[in-house]
Amino acid sequence: MPRNMETPLLSDADEQALQVKNLKYSPANTPTWRSAKRGQTFGDDREWAKDNWWTPLYAVIPNMVMFAVWIPLNLSILALVAWPLVIAYVKGFADAQTITFGAFAYFLVRTIILYLEPDSDPQDDLPPKKKKMVAVIGAGPSGLAVAKELLAEGHTPVVFERDAAVGGAWRTGCGCSSGRGRVLPFTITSSSALNTCYSDFPIQAENPGHDPFHMHQTDYMDYVQRYASYFDVERHCHFGQEVVSMEQIKNNRWIVKTKKVGQEEVVVQEFDAVAVCSGQVNVPRIPTIAGHQNFGGKIVHVSALSGDDPLAEFQGKRVLCVGAGETASDVTLELTKVVSKLGISVRNPVLVLPRNLWGVPPDYVETRSMYLCARWVRWATYASSIVFMFFWNNAWARNHNGKTIWIPSVTWIWKLLFTPKYFIECLRGQRSMFASCLITKSDHLLYALEKTDITKLHGGVNHIDDEGNVIFDCGSTEEYDVILLVTGYNLSSYPFLPEGYKHNCRTGRYLGTFDPSLPNVAFIGFVRGSVGSLILGFEMQARWFALLCSEKRELPDIRSMYKRISSDKMWNICWTATAGSYFFANHLARHHVKCEPNFVRFFFKYPIAAIKAYCGNFTSYQFRMRGPHADPQAVVDGYALTDGIYYIPIGFHALHLIFALQAPFFELWSRIPIMGHYFRPHTSNWY
Repeated sequence: MPRNMETPLLSDADEQALQVKNLKYSPANTPTWRSAKRGQTFGDDREWAKDNWWTPLYAVIPNMVMFAVWIPLNLSILALVAWPLVIAYVKGFADAQTITFGAFAYFLVRTIILYLEPDSDPQDDLPPKKKKMVAVIGAGPSGLAVAKELLAEGHTPVVFERDAAVGGAWRTGCGCSSGRGRVLPFTITSSSALNTCYSDFPIQAENPGHDPFHMHQTDYMDYVQRYASYFDVERHCHFGQEVVSMEQIKNNRWIVKTKKVGQEEVVVQEFDAVAVCSGQVNVPRIPTIAGHQNFGGKIVHVSALSGDDPLAEFQGKRVLCVGAGETASDVTLELTKVVSKLGISVRNPVLVLPRNLWGVPPDYVETRSMYLCARWVRWATYASSIVFMFFWNNAWARNHNGKTIWIPSVTWIWKLLFTPKYFIECLRGQRSMFASCLITKSDHLLYALEKTDITKLHGGVNHIDDEGNVIFDCGSTEEYDVILLVTGYNLSSYPFLPEGYKHNCRTGRYLGTFDPSLPNVAFIGFVRGSVGSLILGFEMQARWFALLCSEKRELPDIRSMYKRISSDKMWNICWTATAGSYFFANHLARHHVKCEPNFVRFFFKYPIAAIKAYCGNFTSYQFRMRGPHADPQAVVDGYALTDGIYYIPIGFHALHLIFALQAPFFELWSRIPIMGHYFRPHTSNWY
């Protein structure tokens, strides 16, 4: 259901500033995203940099890395994949004019073929053959996406949510049910705001006062609330309702039993299909600490913290924080403001990636132009500059909490990454070199470690002795009042599913979405990539599920699904079920939803937006260019609201041309039997 263009997402002021109809976008008329921390606006971040003595480093160093490392490397890769043309020229089989003409003809034919492709299948615009009742379990970001897509297809979703309002794990404060994980009030998204929004609901220009490139918990909750209201999803939500059980009946329909939270009366309803969107943070991962019964203080998992000030109970206490993920990174920085002593226990190596690298989020340089090349091109490009990245990112000051301070010493990165005990065990063959290395996309941990007067870094917790002291792997002993476990969550459990499916592994599902033995049941929001935000994947799952409910798409037979599951398990060694949300979403868009963007057709209609989509951040906006419920104007509005390309280092733009020249060769060589897998474009793999 395309959004009503008579009630645009942009306000009148935004429309006037952006001049959307005339496509006149520039940093000067880009709406501001206000930042209380920097005291500046989203549109003049570089102006703020000019006030500092290290301005030359801000502009020169990133581009030096581009031109000295990335561009030569990718020119070498281009020569490698274009070797038949090089050999033909060197051996005299063809002159330069013939090779140039042949290459031009090839590009021209590919362009014509893409331009002639239809934007959508006419059948996708027809109403469903039968309107269905669909149960949606959970009103978090994924559940709302499912309900919205079902409404767009003409079905009736019934959303069951335990809390008193939408938001899921991102909702805090009163009205939140206990027994589930949720973010804390000071949480900031790890992915950029551009990467954490829905495809047809661009983020608003104004931020009431937080990080200019990321969403604070309050910002994201406000965004999700507006999404639910705009698409009239809240009207179909039943709050304070808990799903008790599901039972399959004839014709692959389902009986769903629910009850109000805190009551015993059970309500029975019948549905044509069910979407499980209960989230990934329901079962806290609580490690077993030897001698924990000897500890005289409190051992608590972060999921038990609640309220507007969840750390108030630790005021003036000695706290040991176990864990080093994004949540632990945020928690440790906040703890330094209230505790008298803070210990940080890190068992395995931790690679800390800053939320903003060289002034922008790292996912700003995760572009479609790069993903049209083989996956090893991306890794070779980034790995070749990792030394520069860490050194120069810590070579200048950064504004933090209203003050210009030095970024913590780069030595903290190496101390976290190179833990002696870990490498000794690797040399002994006791563990894999890379499997246990944690990547944390937040540098708040470094700020906490920099406060050496109260903070101390430890290895893993070995045990607690008889006197209640904490003994670490390195042999040191410390006394603490509280042990705070920020150790994440186990694979989700589903107590309402039939027996045998309550603890099902996500990698045992067809494309991470369907269990072949549970017909008309979809698991949406459980595929988490190591690169990219969750919303990219689960929104595409929601669109696919809605089309299946309308019988506009079909699943393969059970045997084929199990065969695909086995194949994916063989190739995919990542426990998160996919290497990246970008690739997973693009796989579904290409083969199932049929909405993979056609940049050739889109370029002739909206050239500026097409260039931004191709060369800029890999946002979900691009998946509304074509296909079911396409909304090209929303794509234009989205890229107008936040011009991510403006912030990418200049040198990176030179790579887009090289990537564009590489892409056709990778597409060609990927068709070679056996060896073609290593040349497949990143957008053609989902694991």
